[in-house]
Amino acid sequence: MSMLLSDLVADHKAALNDAAGVFTEANDADFIRHLEEGARYLSLKRPRVLPAQLTLIADQAQYDLPADFVRLGAWMWRIPPSIKPWHSTWPGGLPQVMAVNTGAGAQLVFSPAPTSDQITAAGETFDYTYVAEHILSDNTGETTVRAGDRNLLLLCALIEALRELSLRAMTKPVAVRGVGSGPIHGSPAALLAHFNAQWEAVQ
Repeated sequence: MSMLLSDLVADHKAALNDAAGVFTEANDADFIRHLEEGARYLSLKRPRVLPAQLTLIADQAQYDLPADFVRLGAWMWRIPPSIKPWHSTWPGGLPQVMAVNTGAGAQLVFSPAPTSDQITAAGETFDYTYVAEHILSDNTGETTVRAGDRNLLLLCALIEALRELSLRAMTKPVAVRGVGSGPIHGSPAALLAHFNAQWEAVQ
């Protein structure tokens, strides 16, 4: 199955049935938004993990994270086992590391800031992994969601569309299609609960 954004939009519209007519922004902007939000949900269970690194500076606590950063993975910044706490070169315990959202965007924060002795012992290069945002594209090979997760992405997009319909206080029953199934009828809120339950069951 095609993973091009335009084909995903077409299948998302088909899943929405008549409810697709509620979304009227030009250039399929509503449907693209549903898919992009769906891709963010998808990263919770199908993460796109990338490697990265940064150079540490003594007494600097905050460092910029990549623009596509979603959440922090693992990192390898350790004091070599050859340096023992009783050695004169022992720099003390390493700082805690966390990702925070600031006015400058997502940043990696060391608490407290690493000292020059810690950087000398553990190295100035901080290697880590992070979960990155999925890319949806009309260029062949650029979409990062696997073809095997296509239906799961469409389910997430359908959930986002139903969430928007529910927030609009729409009480008129609608019919949408479950992924790989026939029409399902109900209020947007009831359908949202139905598809959320499907999402929660995904391993």
